[in-house]
Amino acid sequence: MSASKASAAFDPVILERFRPRESDVFINTVPKAGTTWMQQILHQLRSGGDTTFESIYDVVPWLEFPGRQARTTDERLATLESLPCPRVFKTHLCDPPGIDIARFIVVGRDPRDCCVSGYHHLCGMTDDTLAWLGATRPDSFETYFERWLASDWEAHLRTWWSHRTSPRVLWVRFRDLKEDLPASLRQIAGFLEWRCDETTLRRAAAHASFSWMAAHRMKFTKFSRDDNPSWKPKTFIRAGRVGDHKATLSPSQASRIRDLASAHLDPACVAFLGLPTT
Repeated sequence: MSASKASAAFDPVILERFRPRESDVFINTVPKAGTTWMQQILHQLRSGGDTTFESIYDVVPWLEFPGRQARTTDERLATLESLPCPRVFKTHLCDPPGIDIARFIVVGRDPRDCCVSGYHHLCGMTDDTLAWLGATRPDSFETYFERWLASDWEAHLRTWWSHRTSPRVLWVRFRDLKEDLPASLRQIAGFLEWRCDETTLRRAAAHASFSWMAAHRMKFTKFSRDDNPSWKPKTFIRAGRVGDHKATLSPSQASRIRDLASAHLDPACVAFLGLPTT
């Protein structure tokens, strides 16, 4: 998800001036692949189970996102510089800074589920947030689907799959997080070389559970502690299921996603994402 000019959700000046550190960790996903979930997972592992934050974006910032508060670039950079190591950032970029310096966790999710989750994500935004982003609520799922299909989700996956053998990149499957979260937490902590004792791992698993995050939605629906929620009540942290697309996508729509993925992605990537290969 790259962009060539500034927008409400993208600040190229920050990217030009940002200085990555070797201890930095970037969560890199296509939208709705489990980004917020991974923000919470990494903060829990890093902090030993902290739940005092008001907004997840205060402790795990979205690097290229300008934010809704009126702050200068210098002020934003100073805030990022002041964060203690290891810093953790969210990004949707194909080419973020620090690719040869920092570590990256890429979350892979069935794009059919990403598509449907993205639709509900947009529909659940408040009118104020939509206006601020310059976005509109789709008048139908079919309208949204065509727009989503033409986005660059497969380019993002293709780019990051090419880095899958790098010792600085870990691909994590959404489905594996759902099936065995404790095992995934150990894998992530091992990759990052973070020393996490059993108490930290238990707390992280509890605080990164769907039930805990759903019960504390306000921590994940504001872009900063000073913002109003950007989603309507109970529309964020909505389902988090594997295979959720089956209730929404038509067979034709599901096939079009599969065909596009098969045409542009390595067969091993297609299989990793859980898409049928025939």
